[in-house]
Amino acid sequence: MGLKYTTSTVASAAGSSIPVMSFFLALLLRQEMIRLRSLPGSAKAAGVGLCLAGVLVIALYTGPTISPLIHHRVFAGGGHEASASGSGRTRWIVGTVLILLSNVTWLLWSMLMAPVLREYPNKLLATPWQCVISAAQSLAVAAVAA
Repeated sequence: MGLKYTTSTVASAAGSSIPVMSFFLALLLRQEMIRLRSLPGSAKAAGVGLCLAGVLVIALYTGPTISPLIHHRVFAGGGHEASASGSGRTRWIVGTVLILLSNVTWLLWSMLMAPVLREYPNKLLATPWQCVISAAQSLAVAAVAA
C-alpha cells in the first residue's frame, strides 16, 4: 500500500534505516541501555539521531524535478504532474508514513520473537511457524481489504 502512494526510493531509504530504528525501539522498550555521559554512549545517541534525521529528510523532501538528458518515450514522466498537486503530495506523505509504519511493525515483531527464540526448544521450527502465522494474518488483511 505504501509503494502505491510513494516511490521505491523512499522505501529503500526507509528500509536502510531499520537497524537504527531497531536500536531506537530497543532503547524505548528498555532492552538496550545507553550512558549519555560516556563518549561511546553519546556517540551512539548522535548516530541514531543523525541517521533518523537523514532518513526523514530523504523520505519527506521533494526537490525540483530533474529532466533527463535523453528524451525518449520511456523516460516520459507519467506521474510527475500528479505529484506536484496538493492531493498528490498528501498521498506521497501518506505512503511514506505507511512504509515507516511497516518497518516499525517489522521491528516490533523481531523484538517480540527474541524471547520466544530463547524459550522455544526447537529453533528451526520457529521460522516455519512464523511464516504460517504471517500468511494467515496476510490472508485476513487481504480478505478485509478486498
